[in-house]
Order: sequence, then C-alpha cells, then structure tokens
Amino acid sequence: MKKIFSMGFAALMTVGMFGAAMADGFYVSGSVTHSGEGTTAFGEDTIRGLGAGVGYDLSSWLAVEANYDYFGKPGTILKGYTASVVVDPVLVNISGMPVHGIASVGYTAVQIGEGGIDDAGVAYGVGLGFGVTENVAVIVDYTFRDFDSDGDTDFSTAGVGIKYDL
Repeated sequence: MKKIFSMGFAALMTVGMFGAAMADGFYVSGSVTHSGEGTTAFGEDTIRGLGAGVGYDLSSWLAVEANYDYFGKPGTILKGYTASVVVDPVLVNISGMPVHGIASVGYTAVQIGEGGIDDAGVAYGVGLGFGVTENVAVIVDYTFRDFDSDGDTDFSTAGVGIKYDL
C-alpha cells in the first residue's frame, strides 16, 4: 500500500523525467536508451531500450513527469516505471533557442520478466535539453536507479530523446 501511495503521489507531482521545460503545459517525450548494471550504462552486459513519457511544465524551470522504459535482450525483459520532479532552468540561449540544464529525482520501479514489480527505489538524473524549435527539444540524459534491495538490480541508463510541447 505504501508503494502504491508513493507511486500515485509521485505521478501526481510529476510527469516527464527529462523534458526541457520551454513553456507551461503538457508535453510528451520519447527516447532511445543504453543501460547497464550498477553505475555504468556502457559495460559488457548492456541492454538497449526505448522510453516514453508524459509531463507537465509547472513553470519555465519546474516540471513533473511519468516515464515507461522497455529494455530487452535475448532471455531478459526489463520494464521500468518512473515518476519524478524535474528542475530544468535555462543555462544559455544560442541563436534564440534555450539550452536547459536538467536534474531530476523520483520514484522508480522495475519489473523483470513477466511477473509483478520486482523492486522499487529512487531514480536520480542529470542531462541537457537543446531547444530545436519553440515546441521541440532534443534531450541527452543519464539516470541512475537505486533500488531498495541489496543492490543487485541497480542500473544506469544513458539516453537521447525528443520532447514535444503540446
């Protein structure tokens, strides 16, 4: 029950792990990711994946977000769910387009195989968002998922994605 409440609260307080907030309102995002165990996203046992998210910009520098990540390789299916608060102030404007610094923290859960939730914990992320147009940003990010268990399922993800303001 505690995990369900935490997930619900985090989902209400969040909607977009790495959306560079360029305007108030809803946005969607998609990404291609590369993940690995522990603190490195590029080891010998890495998994490629896809991510999708929805978020809401509360202001020009604060957003809430929910994400779903699917990672797969032969013999392994890994699904991640994350709800987070995102701080993303504009660092600099280049030719009128913003470059955002991104930092996030949120609740994350992982499902290994076809069963239920296998582990839950905290996700920490950093990244950059590059405004391409008024509604589109390219996002480059790194997320570390620190699970409640003994550390066997902790993993890191590096990703590149697109965010579109609705």
